[in-house]
Amino acid sequence: MGASRDIGRNDFKWGGLTDQQFGGSAGTESQGGEPLRDSQFPASRGDAATWFHRMTRSSTCPWLMLICLLIAGCSRSKEDQLRSAVKEVRAGHTTEIDLSESPLEDDALLSELQGLDGLESLNLDRTPVTDDGLAAMGHLPNLHLLSLAQTRVSNAGIATLVTNFPKLVSLRLDETVITDPGFAELAHAEHLEMLSLHRVPVSDAGCKQIAKISTLTTLGLDQTMITDRGLTSLKSLPQLKRLSIWQCQLSESGIERFQRDQPDVAVNR
Repeated sequence: MGASRDIGRNDFKWGGLTDQQFGGSAGTESQGGEPLRDSQFPASRGDAATWFHRMTRSSTCPWLMLICLLIAGCSRSKEDQLRSAVKEVRAGHTTEIDLSESPLEDDALLSELQGLDGLESLNLDRTPVTDDGLAAMGHLPNLHLLSLAQTRVSNAGIATLVTNFPKLVSLRLDETVITDPGFAELAHAEHLEMLSLHRVPVSDAGCKQIAKISTLTTLGLDQTMITDRGLTSLKSLPQLKRLSIWQCQLSESGIERFQRDQPDVAVNR
């Protein structure tokens, strides 16, 4: 349920170092037996890439070659990579965008997604995106899959996504701070079939709200606070087929009772 790869912004730094800092730290390396002085290190990114290319052609240092390859793969700015992904969707080449683990420090960057009718799947796992970021994306009429695990999205953001993404089928909110009011908003998601809430503060009261999402077929509640009472509430989900309740506050008898009453539900415990 979560892929990874990242996108950056135009203030990209190599491992947290600027070009000048990187050059200063490598001043004792050598080329052809001669020390490389700080003055021999380029000040601009373009010159730096050229320097690394020249060095790897003559150097036998494996780590230097590896650094060069890494830099070549990360040369574009975060905005450029995001815009490139958007362009691919607009051209019909893909329906998916994966921004997981990206340091999206500016929620406004997500406004690039506005009007992207061809977008069906968006992964924002482990990014600092907030409710403002969700609002910035605007209306995405055909978004089916949205992954927001380990983000800063709150209950207010849930109301936004229910309104702006009307065809949402799969939603991942693992390790977020969503609580009962947010679950109540999800009851208005008319097409939601898969909901993942692992390590989210879901209570028995929250289960009552989740039980109103009548379209759910798959529900993940690992390491939440639900008890036997909350589990009983989930029996009212008419289409539920898969339920994960690993390491919850449940008794053995409560789980067995649920399985007896819901024989068509596959339970991961």
